[in-house]
Amino acid sequence: MKTSLSFLFLLLSSAGNFVVRAADDSHDHDHEDGHSCACEAIEFGFKIDCEDTETMLAALQKLQTDKCASDCSSADCEKNYLIVQTHHDYCPEDGVPTQVEDGFHDYDETCTACNIARKPVENAPSCGTPNCEDGSGNDAYDALIEEGCLTDCSTPTCKENFHILRAVHDDCDHDSLSQAAEEGIHDLEESCAAQACNPESSLARDQLVCDDPDVMSAAASISAELVTAAVAMIAAAAI
Repeated sequence: MKTSLSFLFLLLSSAGNFVVRAADDSHDHDHEDGHSCACEAIEFGFKIDCEDTETMLAALQKLQTDKCASDCSSADCEKNYLIVQTHHDYCPEDGVPTQVEDGFHDYDETCTACNIARKPVENAPSCGTPNCEDGSGNDAYDALIEEGCLTDCSTPTCKENFHILRAVHDDCDHDSLSQAAEEGIHDLEESCAAQACNPESSLARDQLVCDDPDVMSAAASISAELVTAAVAMIAAAAI
């Protein structure tokens, strides 16, 4: 009986992390119209947890070991990239290891991203609406460096340009910024912490809620089937 109960708990645990592919496999993964990271977390069986740096680093290590920068088509590459990308894009910068902040960009071109906005900063103003086509994000980054904002980000020029850079970085496709600006914003996040702002996308909805009914329905169905099977096995063993 003790063994059966242990098996039940194992199945219940597995149900929570069961990898479910949605009925509509044709959903577009474009950065603007792609699947939400909250749904991908359910499908691939990982938890979005900004305090779990161990999982972030392990996923990055697996990406490196599996050479996913060259070929990201395997299920392991896809899952580990989503873990890294989701936490990189959602979590506050001080909660994401530097290796993940910088190493994430090695996989931008080969792996498919999901959609998630940065976790809102309480009482911070809006960053404003970005222009994703005019290179303003790169111009803002150059201005921040020239103004010395890495050392002192208290000037109006630093504030204005940091808001532009943050808006473009968070609300536009990754190729809207140069590699230098993509990585350089993380060097500015500490000195410009007092200039924090919230991208429009982060205020639009709860980023941790999956609103895809196919995913939620499939996950609920699989979980219910596993629980039913486990209870039946326990009942049979008790006879």
